[in-house]
Amino acid sequence: MNSSHGNNMAAHTAAAMLRQAQSVLITTHAKPDGDAFGSVLALSSALRQMGKQVRALLVPPVPENFLTLPGADTLEIVDSHTQFPGTLPGTLPGTLPGTLPGTLPGALPGALPGAAPHGNAGPSPSVQPPASPGGTTSLPGVAPHGNAGPARSSGHLSGAIDLLVILDTCAWSQVEALRPTIAPHLARTLVVDHHLSGDIAAAHRWIDGSSAACAQMTAELIELLDENDESADTPATLWTPTVCLALYMGIATDTGWFHYSNTQPQTLELAAQLLRRGVDHADLFRRLEQTERPEKLALLTRALNSLQLLAANRVAVMVLRPEDFVATGAQTEETERFVDVPQMVQVVEVVVLVTQSPDDLSAGRIRVSLRSKPGPSAVNVADLAAQFGGGGHARAAGAKVKGDLTQVLARVRSVVSQVM
Repeated sequence: MNSSHGNNMAAHTAAAMLRQAQSVLITTHAKPDGDAFGSVLALSSALRQMGKQVRALLVPPVPENFLTLPGADTLEIVDSHTQFPGTLPGTLPGTLPGTLPGTLPGALPGALPGAAPHGNAGPSPSVQPPASPGGTTSLPGVAPHGNAGPARSSGHLSGAIDLLVILDTCAWSQVEALRPTIAPHLARTLVVDHHLSGDIAAAHRWIDGSSAACAQMTAELIELLDENDESADTPATLWTPTVCLALYMGIATDTGWFHYSNTQPQTLELAAQLLRRGVDHADLFRRLEQTERPEKLALLTRALNSLQLLAANRVAVMVLRPEDFVATGAQTEETERFVDVPQMVQVVEVVVLVTQSPDDLSAGRIRVSLRSKPGPSAVNVADLAAQFGGGGHARAAGAKVKGDLTQVLARVRSVVSQVM
């Protein structure tokens, strides 16, 4: 684990930072899963309830069924085809509103070195329109995308941003599209994450590897914000239907609908609270798990047809190639939960899915997803992922690898077989 990644604050300190900030930019890892999406939606919605200015950015692909949820139209999708400029030094312009109570010594400086206006990306990277008044900047390739499904287009990051929040990741490889926006402003960046591996040296990090989901941590933040919101008419003012449903989405999906080993008493207690507040869990399950396209089933068939059992049948390895996506018409995001399927076999202890979609091929990357079963001889797949430059949890991890698919696949088979 990178020494700059570990936890350096408590939940109440993170909540104090959010309470003090007037304008907040929130994001999460690319290809958001239910926990990432739900955490972003819940926190951004709660902060708006407090009267704050909030931008919430998602890096695609984003599953279409996520975008049918209430409040999804307040989120924005970064256009994956937009070329970001090398730097966006003025994205988070200059002055913070004084000292934040409860933050770490030396927290959030009043000015960041190199902060300067930067224009919206136009037809030519060398042509930059003047910044808007107040030294604000634009973020190219961002567009609102919600229930109505508006087209993606460029948008503007207007107004000063007090705090940048990254949820459910602390790895550069998972926020690469936004790196030029984030990197110059780590001094005013807050990470909230339940993964123990990462390399983003944000100044403010609430990391809790014991938490079942980032949404569980987000719920704790919202509870603290709600307790201290002087404008609250009732104790539950921040717990809107949108917030509750988004939090339930996060904890349910990251615990495999409460049957993974990361499920805790606190997770089930939170689920019960959200149900009491009106979450329709059956409808949510239908939306998220029973609305898939036939193309996904065809892709799953190809993944299972590729399955190889290694190490006396204790390891299952599947591979999806670019031609599998082309032949089935499936999308990159439709591989979700494929890696869980071979775990139904009693003797299988570790599952690996190696994927290269057409988009991955264009980017020169290969995705490696790993899962393992709990038990006395359980394999820590986060350690395996680390050998490929990735990370995650002991039972669920992944990596993005550069290289030739055939060579990466051979290396994966070798590494996993040696561990077993």
